[in-house]
Amino acid sequence: MSRLRLTLAFTGVVLRRLAHDRSALFFMLVLPVGVIVIVGSTFGGTQQVNIGVVDRSGGPVSGAIVATLDRSDGVKLRTYDDAEELDAAVRRRGVDAGLVLPADLDARIGGTEPSTLVFTALPDNAASATARTVVDGALAAVGTPIEAATFARSAGAGGSFDQVLTVARRMEGASGATVEKVDVGPGRKAALSSFALTVPQNLVLFVFITGLASGSALIRLRNLGVLRRSMAMPVSARQAVLGVGLGWFATSLLQSLIIVVIGAVVFGVDWGDPLAATALVLVYSLVGAGAGLVIGVVGRDEDRTGAITPIVGIVLGALGGCMVPLEVFPDTMTTVAHVVPHYWAMVAWQKVVFDGAGIGSIVPSLAVLGGLGAVCVVVAGASLRRDLVGA
Repeated sequence: MSRLRLTLAFTGVVLRRLAHDRSALFFMLVLPVGVIVIVGSTFGGTQQVNIGVVDRSGGPVSGAIVATLDRSDGVKLRTYDDAEELDAAVRRRGVDAGLVLPADLDARIGGTEPSTLVFTALPDNAASATARTVVDGALAAVGTPIEAATFARSAGAGGSFDQVLTVARRMEGASGATVEKVDVGPGRKAALSSFALTVPQNLVLFVFITGLASGSALIRLRNLGVLRRSMAMPVSARQAVLGVGLGWFATSLLQSLIIVVIGAVVFGVDWGDPLAATALVLVYSLVGAGAGLVIGVVGRDEDRTGAITPIVGIVLGALGGCMVPLEVFPDTMTTVAHVVPHYWAMVAWQKVVFDGAGIGSIVPSLAVLGGLGAVCVVVAGASLRRDLVGA
């Protein structure tokens, strides 16, 4: 039997043992997909807000409001003939919210009695809050010069209301404030899935948790003497260690690929530059494998290890940005997060998925993750080799 076949025989033993470990399969397949669906559906947000409008006035002010809404980013505007039809669309969730512009809107501009606009939304529709913000912004943009003109007239400004309103609009445009557009990079040209953050977060979280939890399988192999008995075969300790290490790496890589494929096919996640994404998956799989091997060589009780390691993995994942975006961390937490591999992996995934970055932009993260994974594998491999040589 060739050396390669002997080495892969140990890899096969590891994979078969893990395949019969129900807890490992749960963390590897069932839990990640379930968490992605729940978190992504709840907090992933919507790419587009649908707002329905009934314009009973048809005047210049109501037209300006409709035009402002229509120009708003991420808004799809739909017009309806009457309020009853709009209310039905809101109830059926055909639109996220509705706005009725009354017939007397333009006629009451500048008068003492304000006109009433009707905003309609379902209380359990998360997108309705976004729609309300958009509508408030449009009303403010159109109404600010009107309010200024009304105030000026009440203060005794001469001329008709239309003349004062014209001056107010001209002064608003010449206020001296300018908006400067800053180029922050090419970014992503395609629209992002609402799961674009959730899926990478769970990939980073669960690959590490599975790596840690699978360490109990290595403890079992050691306690049962499976690896030591294998030394009766014409195989070196180095080959045995290499085979075991490949088994753990294959496990982490398989879980990563499963999440990547499900994320792309089921949840529409665009993983960005293929080379950068591939490098990141491989390097982080090495981290997951190294973590599992370290736990496997230092642990003694497989049941206790299997119970504790998922909790440790969740805590480290939360610290590294797998629960909430890194941007919401205070400065102290961000500094502390640098010590866990999850932070470096999430920084890299955000650059690749959200910014459209290539492999050159994530070299620091790859270097940190690769170094950490290599150190864990080497330390665990040396310890395991000593055990086998002693046998």
